[in-house]
Amino acid sequence: MLYTYPDLRGDPDMSRHAAISPYLFDADRLADPHLVVRLAPQSINGLPEIHIGSKPIDGGNYIFTASEREAFIAREPEAAAFSGHSWAAGSP
Repeated sequence: MLYTYPDLRGDPDMSRHAAISPYLFDADRLADPHLVVRLAPQSINGLPEIHIGSKPIDGGNYIFTASEREAFIAREPEAAAFSGHSWAAGSP
């Protein structure tokens, strides 16, 4: 059985399954319901390895404080649609 919470403050919905994957979802349609993704020692598709991920490496040019963002948007109002809060580690 799996329990899901459409509303985190509400009651759960229960569902029955013949198989549940290690990732806790219905495994009825999986070729191998016990398959677990493991770290590969090298790229499986020939692409270069990712070393940085989503680290912002712009030299600090587009990482604004609140007051810097306000000043920039005042000068470039059309940029407001492309500027928002950055959800990075350590951000409030």
